[in-house]
Amino acid sequence: MSTKEILECSTITSIAGKFLDGKLTKARPCRTPHYSCSLAAMVGGGVGKKVKPGEITLAHNGSIILR
Repeated sequence: MSTKEILECSTITSIAGKFLDGKLTKARPCRTPHYSCSLAAMVGGGVGKKVKPGEITLAHNGSIILR
């Protein structure tokens, strides 16, 4: 991944509250949401400071596998 892509993915990971040990995310994300994943969980949402990215956003610069 390019430096720009690494920063984008790391920013999204941080916003989602899944930033591991302060390390940048260097691998492309691969998301596999459960088949019963709700629309809100898939696209994200929330109000004010409680906005959470969904599976689509978490797969940014990577892939999402739907079964």
